[in-house]
Amino acid sequence: MGIITAPASQGCHDELTQMLESQTALIAGALVLLLLLTWKYRALLVLAWHEYIRLCFMNFISGMSKEERILNWVKQNAVVGNAQSVVEAIDKYCYEKEWAMNVGDVKGLIMDKIIEETKPKILLELGTYCGYSAVRMARLLPPGGHLFSIEFNESFAAIAQQVIQMAGLQDKVTILKGPSQEIIPQLKKKYEINTVDMVFLDHWKERYVPDTKLLEDSGVLRKGSVLLADNVICPGAPAFLEYVRNNKRYECTNYPSTVEYTNMEDALEKAVFLG
Repeated sequence: MGIITAPASQGCHDELTQMLESQTALIAGALVLLLLLTWKYRALLVLAWHEYIRLCFMNFISGMSKEERILNWVKQNAVVGNAQSVVEAIDKYCYEKEWAMNVGDVKGLIMDKIIEETKPKILLELGTYCGYSAVRMARLLPPGGHLFSIEFNESFAAIAQQVIQMAGLQDKVTILKGPSQEIIPQLKKKYEINTVDMVFLDHWKERYVPDTKLLEDSGVLRKGSVLLADNVICPGAPAFLEYVRNNKRYECTNYPSTVEYTNMEDALEKAVFLG
C-alpha cells in the first residue's frame, strides 16, 4: 500500500496563511502601540501641530511671524493705556486665531491671586515672550513696584516692549535682553537689584533648575521670596519639581490647571524660599 502525501501546493498555502496571520498580529500590535503612544503624548502632539506645522503655513501666508500677528491684533483691538484690554485682546486672539505660549487666562487667574497675596515690590520674570504675562503681572503691582523681565530673543523683546507700551506700563516694566544665565549673576551689581520678592519662571524648562540655583547663589532670594513656575506638567519640568520639593529651603504648593488655551492637563508650582 503506497504512502499518501499532501500536495505541495497545500503546504505552501498553509505556510502563507501562517505568515499572513503573524504579519497581521504584528501590524495590529504595532497599531495598538501607536495608539497608546499617541494618547500618552497627545498634548505634545497638539503643541507640535500648533508650533511647527500650522505655524509654518501661517507664516508663509501672512509674511509675518506669529508674534508680529499678535502685536498687530493688539494694536487693532486693545485700548491704548488699558492693560486689561491688552490682556483680553491677546487671550481672544489665542483662542480664536492661533495658539501661543502665554500663561493664558486660566492659569493667569491663579497667578493674579498669588501676586495679590505676595504684593511684590520687585518681581523678576524669566521669559518675556510677547509681554502677555509682564502686562498681566505689572498691572497688579503695588505702588512703587517694578517688574524686570529677562528675554534672550531680541525680536520677542522688541514686540513685548510695544505690547507693554500699549498697556501703558512702560514705567513699571524693564526688559533685560540676554540669556538668563548671564543676567542673573549681574542682577545685584549691574542692575542694582538686591533682592526679589517674586520670580515667575516661564522660559526654557531645562533652565528652571540651573537658574533657580543661580538665584540662590547670587543672593537675590530673601526669606519669603516666591518662585512661581509655569508648565510643570506640560511640557513638564520634572527636574525642577524634584529639586524644590525635596529641598528643605522651599515650601511648595501645586496649582493644577490646564495648558494655555486648551483643556490639556498642566499646573503651576509655587515654591516659597525659606532662607
